[in-house]
Amino acid sequence: MSRRSLIGIVGLAVLLAAALFLSSGRLDWVMAWVYVGIRVAIGVASMLLIASKHPGLLEERFHPGEGAKAWDRPLASITTLLLLVTLIVAGLDKRLG
Repeated sequence: MSRRSLIGIVGLAVLLAAALFLSSGRLDWVMAWVYVGIRVAIGVASMLLIASKHPGLLEERFHPGEGAKAWDRPLASITTLLLLVTLIVAGLDKRLG
């Protein structure tokens, strides 16, 4: 697994945790810690599996070539934004009951 992959996993964990814990206003939310842990474990497992079965695929996914569709990047950004909005709403629900 590449260094960039590991940085991506750590970045994802920080982003998920920040969205949940900042919006909820608390760090003692056990289910949020479980969620972040499961998401990180799935990310690590899938990257290890991909790296072992298809070594060049991760690099290709991180650096799309000339044949990449123009709508790929905006779609990925929208998907990430929707995930963050969902987590912020969950945190606000925890905070406000």
